[in-house]
Amino acid sequence: MEIYLITGDCEFTQQLTIQDIAKNSTQEIIESSVSVQDAIAIASTPNLFYPKTVIFKDKATLNFGKTFISYLSKNNTKSKLIFIIPKCDKRTALGKWLYNNAQIIECNQISQWDIQAQHNQAIYLSKRISCISTPSAINELVKRVGNNSRRMHAELQKLKASVAPNPIEAKHVESLVNDEIGNAINLANACRQRDICTANSILKIMDAGNYNPATTLATLITYFKTWLITKEGLINQITDSEIARNLLLKNPNRIYYLKREVEGCSIGVLKEQYLILLQASINQYPTQQTLINTIIKLC
Repeated sequence: MEIYLITGDCEFTQQLTIQDIAKNSTQEIIESSVSVQDAIAIASTPNLFYPKTVIFKDKATLNFGKTFISYLSKNNTKSKLIFIIPKCDKRTALGKWLYNNAQIIECNQISQWDIQAQHNQAIYLSKRISCISTPSAINELVKRVGNNSRRMHAELQKLKASVAPNPIEAKHVESLVNDEIGNAINLANACRQRDICTANSILKIMDAGNYNPATTLATLITYFKTWLITKEGLINQITDSEIARNLLLKNPNRIYYLKREVEGCSIGVLKEQYLILLQASINQYPTQQTLINTIIKLC
């Protein structure tokens, strides 16, 4: 029996990982709580024609005790078991057993600041769909899509369908992929400076490109949180390395530019703006009007 533990917060990467593991097998997904006996019965029942992959998506599975662990330790069926537990608690008996015995795969969301990781992700997704992309095309895609792996995959599929059998070049990306990330960053800067005229102009550009309000709001929250932490570090006179650690930045050199961006900002105003954004994010599906109202409050 092959046993996998998938951790992390990137659902799309989790889906790709499951596809790879469960290839050429039938899938049985257990999304709600089941008893230990039912879990053992499901995992033990073989499929007549193909190998079976059982996917446990409920963190309540961690409550399974010695009976289930004993079954996992002794069973030799050809089934594959996948446990999707974003934050697996090693203090539980099953969590400890999985960390010691399962194949662990981390599927974490790439940081918005980790450009190299975003490049690697774009190259990986391009190869995954047998798509030839030039280095300049990958650079342009990362600028426009950022760390959104689901959108990166979709844009690569669209580009492949549009230009195949030719390789994807930067000019194709520029003409077919909306620069949603670049526009959102410019919008964040305009809001930080409380420049309503520039913010309004950027919103009009984004509106013409059919942007996603939820993605834009998430980018604004990330940037204002970053500026707020940087400003607090500047006021408290902590080192750039410490600020970088607080921001989970791998490149401390980025702090120099962030400090320049927040030099003239009031810590009180940044806090107020960040809270406005958090309040707007309570709505699970923010609309275009929600974003416009939020921008007015920020400026």
